[in-house]
Amino acid sequence: MQEFLNTDRLFPMTPWKQRSANVFLLLDCADEKGVVTVAINKWPQREVIPLYQQTKDDENADIGPHLVQVTRDSQLMQWFLKEGGAEYGIILFSQASAEVLAAHLQPFVECIWPDDRRKMFRFYTPEAFYYFIPSLTPDELRLFLGPACGAACTRPVCTEEGDSLFVEHSIALELYAPPKEGMPWFFSEESFEALEIPSEHSLAIIWANLFNERYHRISRLVGRENIRHLAKEVVIQNRDIRISLRDNIELYMAHVAVLGIGWQQDPLYQRIVQSVASKQHCYEKLMTLTKETNEFKSTVFGERGLLYYSALQRALHISYDRLSIPNFPSEVVSLLASLCPERAEYCGLEALNHIVRHARAMVQNFNLPPRPGIAICSALQFMLGIHCYHDPLQPWIRAVLEKYDTPEKRAYSLFDTAQRLIKNELRFRKKNNQ
Repeated sequence: MQEFLNTDRLFPMTPWKQRSANVFLLLDCADEKGVVTVAINKWPQREVIPLYQQTKDDENADIGPHLVQVTRDSQLMQWFLKEGGAEYGIILFSQASAEVLAAHLQPFVECIWPDDRRKMFRFYTPEAFYYFIPSLTPDELRLFLGPACGAACTRPVCTEEGDSLFVEHSIALELYAPPKEGMPWFFSEESFEALEIPSEHSLAIIWANLFNERYHRISRLVGRENIRHLAKEVVIQNRDIRISLRDNIELYMAHVAVLGIGWQQDPLYQRIVQSVASKQHCYEKLMTLTKETNEFKSTVFGERGLLYYSALQRALHISYDRLSIPNFPSEVVSLLASLCPERAEYCGLEALNHIVRHARAMVQNFNLPPRPGIAICSALQFMLGIHCYHDPLQPWIRAVLEKYDTPEKRAYSLFDTAQRLIKNELRFRKKNNQ
């Protein structure tokens, strides 16, 4: 059975050796599927304390963080260590009681950023805890952990390197002083910068979850693994804009779904890229991206997507033999313009010529016949984005290229698969418009 936390390092920790140290799981119960709540109810524990209980957020206590006292061999602990529960929280060790530890942790669910904004602080998630704790000075660590003599969490889901985090510190319980009631945690600049990393990873997780919920049909077709890969790519593309968890992630997600994963390097969207780059602040960039993307959708997709629907119908009537005729870039550009004139006019002639040049390079890379390879690659880039070959939302492209061993078979299969996908899309749109 897979271990989601490195138990070889966890169990030899000093807190485990201290027989008087209690073991706690601090679990996030806000997951929509209720996985954590089901686990807690399935295996009742001696002490379960909602951190929001008897606070101003008492009405949300059932979906907030829960401190649960466990033993090493308890079923809930085994679920946490070996069945994926570790992605929902952290482990704490303390000689204090559950009541004392919960009272200590309650004030930290709210924090004040360096710019004086007051925010909820989900420090109990691995995505935050993994990066936040190492940013603390020794004095800050003692203040934050308080009566806890140790802590551990798994590495966040979307990190590619690193290991589980284990923290120990000496605490004389009789000298412990609880934080003042209602006193939030004040973030230092160092901690704020450290959390930019988990904000990216959290963004990737949230992006993937939101995509699965909002674009269920597409998600089902491309697969969960590709959606995860897509989320990571979104994070990379987002670094110039720096949209974080405190901004409207759903809005940004919708834009990337329209423009494609590599929109910032796509010549088709240089108008949008330049407008966004001209803004200084994150919020201004997001609002500019929103304005420009809406204008693009209005111009290219049309009301209720009717222009896009017409473009798909035109693409469906293009024969494979016709794609074998174009030889010069100007002929391929004309083909693209006839396929979707609204998109061609929006992007401009220079962008179309760039696409054809890029398509010629792709033909060589993928060992496709120049005719109709250049026309097919150009059309795919024109409709799906210049990076469509590597776009996780279009896994069929790479699947076709890797499946067939001759240039002619690859080219025809790309064309045939694209035609079948267009037919499915047209049927879906017709069914939903009726």
